[in-house]
Amino acid sequence: ARTETSVPRSVTATAMPIEGFSIRRRSLATSAAYNTTTHGALTIGLPLGLRASGLYEVIRGTSWLQRLTDLVPVNTHSLEWPSGNLSWTFSPPRASLGRLLSGLTAQLGVRKRQTYSEQPSLAPGSGGVGAAKTFTTERSLAPSLTASWAHGILTTVDATRLQTEQVNAGNTYRTVRSQRNATLAFAWRPPTAIARLKSPIRTTARYSYSLNTTCLRSSGQATCTPFVDSRRTETQLTLDTSFPPSLSAGLQMAYVLNDERQINRRTSQLVLTAFVQLNTSVGQVR
Repeated sequence: ARTETSVPRSVTATAMPIEGFSIRRRSLATSAAYNTTTHGALTIGLPLGLRASGLYEVIRGTSWLQRLTDLVPVNTHSLEWPSGNLSWTFSPPRASLGRLLSGLTAQLGVRKRQTYSEQPSLAPGSGGVGAAKTFTTERSLAPSLTASWAHGILTTVDATRLQTEQVNAGNTYRTVRSQRNATLAFAWRPPTAIARLKSPIRTTARYSYSLNTTCLRSSGQATCTPFVDSRRTETQLTLDTSFPPSLSAGLQMAYVLNDERQINRRTSQLVLTAFVQLNTSVGQVR
């Protein structure tokens, strides 16, 4: 791949290692790039309802950027491995466990990606000594579990965790982002002595927790000093039902807790929401 824009300046053809890309009619292009990608993906169906998929990818590239009368190379390299997903689907026999559990689905995603870039020093005559180098490593883990129970009860649990470490100019930045969720959904009818409803009450209970932290370990220091620590917890309960033929109504209750530890501030909210939905149609389009 290449990008070229000529400038009104004359250079020698032996000044660049990729003369055919960077020089046209003895004019220096403003930029040029050369990239190679090695990519492989595989999906396997295994016994007992298991299924696995994997990815291997390597990207190498060099970009030349114009700096005064020269094109300066910026080398990059990235590797994604191991990276893949494992899933399992289970349907128990109805004569035994199937009376209680109708279906189960579990998944696990794993990903690791490493990126490296290097750019020569801006100092004239440095010969590349003291080049700016950046190393980045990303690791993620994402498990999830979904279970369908008897009488239409559904439960879901999932989580994600992303950990990033970046080394730049001797300084190390470490970031952790985490998310956890749990959901319970079912429908039920109240006793007729309390309310006579034609439709069941749909109920959804949800819990979520998120975390975002970042710390900095400066060059020559042994400890990583945190400067971002944000956490959020939310609990939510939703009840709704239908009143045929065109009306539905519900109630939602939520409690939210925000914890900004880097500034020592905590806020909580209790939110109550009642809603009514009416669907109507008037006339006929001919």
